[in-house]
Amino acid sequence: MEAIQNYLLNIANSLKSDTEKLKDETPVRNVIYITKSKNRYANFSEATAFNYVLIIKSLDFINNILIPYLDSLTFHSKKELDYLD
Repeated sequence: MEAIQNYLLNIANSLKSDTEKLKDETPVRNVIYITKSKNRYANFSEATAFNYVLIIKSLDFINNILIPYLDSLTFHSKKELDYLD
């Protein structure tokens, strides 16, 4: 999840300088967070011991950076249908 967080931040930073802010005045580096909690329902392996949630706190980031990025991807599975919904 940290790699995904860093990747999304790098996309944002490539479009804006690190000191620039999004329209809602939130610095780019402060819009993406990861939370980690213990998974009470799966004790099968270390890989499922925790739940991770990626939180994006800026609607401006979602509309201007994340959605255009996802729109530019080529899907090679039926997940494209889920995304288009």
